[in-house]
Amino acid sequence: MIYRRAGSGGPPFSVVGLGSYLTIGDRLDLEASSRCIHAAIDQGVNFFDTADNYADGEGERTLGRVLADTPRDRWLVGTKCFFPWSDAPTSAGLSRKHLTDAVHRSLRNLRVDEIDLFQCHRFDPETPLEETLDTLDLLVEQGKILYWGIGRCSAVQIESIASTVRAGQRTPPLTHQTIYSLLRPDAERDELGAAHGHGIGTLVYGALGQGVLSGKYSEGARPRASRGADPVRKRTMYNLCPEAIEAGRRLAEWAEDLEGVTPAQAAIAWCLRRPEVLTVIVGASDPSQVLENTAAADLGLQDKAFAAIEGIFKTLESS
Repeated sequence: MIYRRAGSGGPPFSVVGLGSYLTIGDRLDLEASSRCIHAAIDQGVNFFDTADNYADGEGERTLGRVLADTPRDRWLVGTKCFFPWSDAPTSAGLSRKHLTDAVHRSLRNLRVDEIDLFQCHRFDPETPLEETLDTLDLLVEQGKILYWGIGRCSAVQIESIASTVRAGQRTPPLTHQTIYSLLRPDAERDELGAAHGHGIGTLVYGALGQGVLSGKYSEGARPRASRGADPVRKRTMYNLCPEAIEAGRRLAEWAEDLEGVTPAQAAIAWCLRRPEVLTVIVGASDPSQVLENTAAADLGLQDKAFAAIEGIFKTLESS
């Protein structure tokens, strides 16, 4: 495993992290979740990503139960808040009330004394930025969170947050989490640079295009138990379209010519080629997927290979 730090410091993050969205505590029961989590730890993964609303809190609770038996210095846990927890008007957003309630709830769910990385799931235009930043500063001072991060912010929003932090001499964000993949490379235009310019490391998710870039949906295939085979969960699969599926097929075809490389590994390695990327967060349904994904950390692909990969997608864009 390889580890990176954000430009402004902080702890070393494994460049491949394990996410829990739709898997840990959700589709996977405690035993299956435990197998994936321990497989990740065995491969050197030290960053685990979740959120307070994943599986109505079961994502956090399952992660907390499994990690409780592993020495605390071996892992970092990142959770998030923003989206409604209940129908109460104070249970959403980034107000002082919701942030404080969310931190206390996540501490209980995760069974920890402090949260390594507490992330704002989205930007909240309805709460004064100063209120959000002052609250996060206080939570750091109280030792309830060690670092904090932002999520899905535009370059303009990143600049606004950074300048407001400086003006008030507050604790700056350590990370920014956003979508980044061969199918959705938009973050390269300004988000990666804006975050990097302020010493903020970028955590990316969606590197596998919701599984499409693994090639498993090629030629109309819908593997049993996959997200694409579930009539409910596939409704949010914005990448499950003919163009993306064809890209996944061509990437798989290209990877076949390289001994020991899978299309999923190539897609993860492509994201990691950017030094601004701190960690690629990838979910897994079984330990074999964990092993495949983590192997991408030290794949050794050169610029020529990345150019060939990008050529596949440019061809599709122009067709």
